[in-house]
Amino acid sequence: MNIPLRNFSDYFFENVSIGSLNQLQITSLCNAKCIFCSNEQNPFEIKRCDFRSLEEIEKIIWATPQFDGPMMLNESLPGRISEGEAFLHPNFFEILNVIRKKFGNLIKFTTNGSLLTPSFIKQLAGYNPVEVTISFPTIDINHWKEVFGLKDEHYYITVNSFQILKTYNVLVSGSVTPMPSWLGWEELENTFKFLSETVKDIIIYAPGYTKECKIVDKLKYDKLELSLFLEKVSRKYSFIYNWHLDPRKELYISFDAIINSLKAGYEKGHRNFLWLTSEASESRFKVLLDKLSVGIPANNKVLVVKNETYGGNIECTGLWMIRDIDKALDEYFKANEKPDQIFLPRSFIDKYGFDLCGDNIIDFLKKYNQIPIWVI
Repeated sequence: MNIPLRNFSDYFFENVSIGSLNQLQITSLCNAKCIFCSNEQNPFEIKRCDFRSLEEIEKIIWATPQFDGPMMLNESLPGRISEGEAFLHPNFFEILNVIRKKFGNLIKFTTNGSLLTPSFIKQLAGYNPVEVTISFPTIDINHWKEVFGLKDEHYYITVNSFQILKTYNVLVSGSVTPMPSWLGWEELENTFKFLSETVKDIIIYAPGYTKECKIVDKLKYDKLELSLFLEKVSRKYSFIYNWHLDPRKELYISFDAIINSLKAGYEKGHRNFLWLTSEASESRFKVLLDKLSVGIPANNKVLVVKNETYGGNIECTGLWMIRDIDKALDEYFKANEKPDQIFLPRSFIDKYGFDLCGDNIIDFLKKYNQIPIWVI
């Protein structure tokens, strides 16, 4: 007898691996070729899947229980399958019909904007509440075309779509991947000025590049300089921005998780703790740890794990690899006494403990079974 779920696509199994109700990826195909796209510079293969079948989507929607919050169409976490352009799906509006028969939740999309013609937007508005986040790295038409590998007509469709979306009461926000070393600060400011005329919320994706990248000169940037620039232009043009890597902002982290872990470890008689953190959060995490550990007389040390799998400027915990953590600990133990306990964040693994390369946390924990390691 055939097991039915074996007929489902890889999208299904990735969704199961993160245990998320609100992600529904429908394609990993795209009509653009962004110069900052990780697929073009990844040190390992990211899978591209075809259009997800309407039949499978119907089954997924039927089986999904009611939930609060938005439904994200075409988000892909943890990231083993490429994200794509949802609006390309040949059954796109049929999929929305299936969703709306059961769910009234806000539906969110991220797009390059090139397919948002007036007629498409009018039809999309029939499924409100809908929110569209448009990736818009530059207002300059020639640079925009070079970023996406698209044409003049696509640029004008995108630029005009912001106001048309508002006209049809479709929520619209922007995302910017700032590339000041290539575009310059003036062009970036003009881009934010344009966006602020129609959107109040802007997501910042600072350009990441790996050791395989061939255009580092276009993508490199200074974190502090970018942080100060964003603060200045956001005040000048009255918009809110969200940049997770901002070195001047507090970490997005659970204070309770740290405090409870410290207390629990201390109650077990442990006094020497080793905390693993990323290059991106090192200085901010040390400040936070000092503040949260007051009153718990333990010795806290912080070990920075470099992401050598990706290399380049990839330095956040969400893209860690178990092999890099293993190497960092090996080197640390050669020069230092072993701690009583180790803490590391779990943001780099899925529900079943796999990282993006397919290595599992259980095998890692077995290697270091002499030391309690808490994944928090």
